Amino acid sequence: MPTPPSSAVNETADAVRQALALAHPTVAADVVTAVVYQAAGELVGRSAVPADFGRLLRRRANARLAAMTGILTPIRTARP
Repeated sequence: MPTPPSSAVNETADAVRQALALAHPTVAADVVTAVVYQAAGELVGRSAVPADFGRLLRRRANARLAAMTGILTPIRTARP
């Protein structure tokens, strides 16, 4: 499938960044931004459906931010 338009990617990444900044108040805002956009760069072109992009981005970035605060959580895939 084609890569989502960059404006949609940016909007999704910004929404995820805002949500994760609230969820991880002990992590500096610039660190949250860097983590989200790094994860977004890794996922662009890999997610099968544009709707999957936001879900995958949030899950990946949230796991990284949690690890930064000492909480290690494995990322598991949904089972059908």
